[in-house]
Amino acid sequence: MKNVSKLIHVAPHPTLSGKVTYDSIDFLRSLVSAFNGRHEYLNTDKSIEQLVNEYTAYLNDECDLDGVPFGKPTFEERFANAQYELENQGRLDYDDISMVAVKISSSNLSDEGKVNAIEGLLKVQQFWSRRCDESGEGFDDGWLMADDIYLKYEKDVDGYLIEWATLDGYEYDDIEELKEYYHDNESYYYTEWDFSYELMNETFYLELGTGDVVSWDEYLDSHEVK
Repeated sequence: MKNVSKLIHVAPHPTLSGKVTYDSIDFLRSLVSAFNGRHEYLNTDKSIEQLVNEYTAYLNDECDLDGVPFGKPTFEERFANAQYELENQGRLDYDDISMVAVKISSSNLSDEGKVNAIEGLLKVQQFWSRRCDESGEGFDDGWLMADDIYLKYEKDVDGYLIEWATLDGYEYDDIEELKEYYHDNESYYYTEWDFSYELMNETFYLELGTGDVVSWDEYLDSHEVK
């Protein structure tokens, strides 16, 4: 590869930070190795700068070794690629990924919105069954109060029980007595939620990279293309 081999001996290229270093030499050797065995005529009319630029673009998955740009992936290809990456990521099991992919596909989002939604799942930090009404944090096991209040921490449960006792005019000696009284009355209890079940019913939550925990509906709404 005469034209390519010159790269080892010619003045540095901007890609190589303005000077020849061991890293730049490794880059050039990698370039020569990648072009090894190809027909010389493919590179005859290309300058050294062109070859380095094209190889850099090739390493960034922007084109092939001939410098021909890759075609823009279709929505279907992006969707399938994101689903594959979710499987590699391992935060959801295979069945859950398949289910969430179907739910996105059958949503009212536009094609672009659907792709944005499934690609966005790759940036989700964690998936949860419930969101705490006090802390705003996600959780899979905790307390259900009065059938519609979800709490992650016991200290918040105690606060609700004390408030209830005040409103009910119930006199008590300590918090343990309160817990027993309202538990016996089935006013609250500790439980665990099955995430796959919540996913099927679209009643689950997602913890975003910002730390915010949003519902599935809120997540989908945020990915609609305006």
